[in-house]
Amino acid sequence: MPTNVLATRLRELEAAGVLRRLPLKHNTRAYALTDRGLALSEAIEALARWGDGEG
Repeated sequence: MPTNVLATRLRELEAAGVLRRLPLKHNTRAYALTDRGLALSEAIEALARWGDGEG
C-alpha cells in the first residue's frame, strides 16, 4: 500500500475515534485501538470467518 494511502487511512480512523496516535522517539508514531476500536473486534472477527468460508 502506498504510504500516502496508509497515512490517509490512519488519519481517517483516528478522526473516527477508532485509533489513537502514540508518539514515539525520533518523530515516529504508533497507533493503538481506542475503546471504540476494540468494540469493533467482534464484527471484524465475524468478517474474517466469513472471508475464510467458515461463517
